[in-house]
This record gives sequence, structure tokens and C-alpha cells, in this order.
Amino acid sequence: MNEANKNSMASTAVTDLDNMAQGRSLVTSGSATYKRSVSKSNGVQNSMKLTFLRKDRPKFNLSDFLRASTEILGSGMFGSTYKADLGDGSSRGGKSPYSAVVVKRYRKMNNVGREDFQEHMRRLGKFRHPNLLPLVAYYYRKEEKLLVSDYVANGSLAFHHKTNKSN
Repeated sequence: MNEANKNSMASTAVTDLDNMAQGRSLVTSGSATYKRSVSKSNGVQNSMKLTFLRKDRPKFNLSDFLRASTEILGSGMFGSTYKADLGDGSSRGGKSPYSAVVVKRYRKMNNVGREDFQEHMRRLGKFRHPNLLPLVAYYYRKEEKLLVSDYVANGSLAFHHKTNKSN
């Protein structure tokens, strides 16, 4: 990937997170992207709070992502994955205990209901395995869903998997 593409992707990551925190979702049509405000119910904007699955972890919020240094890690059919460096962007003041988190942003799951999504997230939050990072928090809105986990350097296990070519 050349430097211009990396800079463009980083700019997109910041813009996407900014729109999300401001209560706007992105609607893409062909090559154009439009901003759309989140619907309001009785004059109150839908909640923009993360639901934390780890009670032993300090809390942060979506506005912390805005203040964070962000980097796009990848993009796929269902959405994008970002690294958000929360170094000193904690809304609780002072330095955040999270040096960085990974935010997986799903945009193509509009048919998933709130209750089903929350139940799956609760199950994922309880799941423990040495090769998987535990889910720290999630966010639900019809147009997009976020999954937050701790960031671990050195990339995905998929990049470190060695195939046995002798078989």
C-alpha cells in the first residue's frame, strides 16, 4: 500500500469516528458518501453509550474515540477495524489505562435486532480462550454496531499462522 492510500485511509478513519460520535451515520451510494443524522425519539437523541462487558475495566466513551489517535487496521465486506490510541483521552480525566483498543465497526448488519445482538455480545463477553482477545465493550444502533477489544501489537494471529506445506 502506498503512502497516499495510507494517509487517505487514516483520514477516513478519523472522519468515520467523528461522524459516529456526532450521531451521524454514513450512507454510501456508489462512490459518494452522505452524512445522515441519527433519528431522535421524543426530542432526545438515541443513546451513544458503550455497553461494557468487563466490570473490572475502567470505562471510556465514544467521545474518547474522537480525541484518540486513530489508525485503520483493515476493511472488509461488513465494516472496518480501527486502532484507537486512548493514551490520555479518557473522559474520566488523566491518563487512560487503555493504551489502545481495537474498534470493529459493522455497517452491514441492519437486520440484526437489538435483543439478539445484545445476547450474542453477552455470550462473547463471557467467552475465554488463550488465542482470542476478550470483548471489552459494544455499541448497538440499527445502522451500525461496534465491538471493542484491547489492542495487541504484532497483528492478527492469521498473519503468524504457519502452514505445513508437506501435507
